[in-house]
Amino acid sequence: MFIETFVDYRALAPLVVPRSAAGHTEWYRGIDPLVNAVAREVSLAEGFALHAPLRPWLRGQLDAWSDQLYQWASRMLEVVEYEHFNFAVTKTERNLRSMLGMYSALGVDVQAKVSAQVFEWYENPGFFGSAS
Repeated sequence: MFIETFVDYRALAPLVVPRSAAGHTEWYRGIDPLVNAVAREVSLAEGFALHAPLRPWLRGQLDAWSDQLYQWASRMLEVVEYEHFNFAVTKTERNLRSMLGMYSALGVDVQAKVSAQVFEWYENPGFFGSAS
């Protein structure tokens, strides 16, 4: 619905967005107030919850899972280490970095949520002896 509604506002993808982020055609400029209005209308009509702004809702979801983050991140780091010395950088490392990065981006003190070893790895890309 949104793509058809805002066809006149399409823009070229920014040059700094990595290809892996996808979204090669769904870039728009100057539609924030319009998108918010349409989203509110659709959510009311369809009975959906609209979390706007998204940050507080997403932070709450992460906070609810934070008790498990310490143990999960520690286990993931063990897998990352194994893969680092036996294969190469894999999705496991990217997934762990992404998860911790999401917490960090939402203002969560990652250092307080994970082991010292996990935090050191997160802060130091050369943790296992070479840049990953």
